[in-house]
Parts: sequence; C-alpha cells; structure tokens
Amino acid sequence: GEEYEVEVWRNAGNNSGRLVAASLDARKFYKAQTDYALTDENGWQLLRIHFVATPEMEGETLKIYLWNKDKQMGYFDDLSVKKILKAE
Repeated sequence: GEEYEVEVWRNAGNNSGRLVAASLDARKFYKAQTDYALTDENGWQLLRIHFVATPEMEGETLKIYLWNKDKQMGYFDDLSVKKILKAE
C-alpha cells in the first residue's frame, strides 16, 4: 500500500524514450510512460509515473529504468524516485 512517484526529464524531438517501473516478473507489475506531464521553455518534457504498491509486489525487486526502443537520439536528466509519506 505504499505510494511512489518516479519522474525524469526527457529531451527528444520525436518523443522517443519512455520511463518504466516494473517488477522482475512484469506480470506482477509493469507501468510505462511516454506521455509527458509538462514541457519547459527549452523543450524538456517531464515524464511521471505514480503508483501504489500492491500486495502482489511484496518481496519483489522493483526496476526503474529508461527505455528508448527507437534508433533516434534522446536525452534524459534528473531522474527521481520518491516515496510519498502519508500524514498520520
């Protein structure tokens, strides 16, 4: 039930490249993002994945990675992984 947010800035004229969060067994958890949340004045696009860990993910290793399946150049910067703390 823990909540996470993963972000990275991407600069690719063709929107090539994606942000991925997945368990080692992708059938248990896999989430990818290619659509950007916002763009800055220099053309960098913010990719964001927000998720809540499920009981099936308990004990699983979580992979966070960037994937560019296209052969075109793309850049990534400022990758961050945050655990969202809930106020009690």
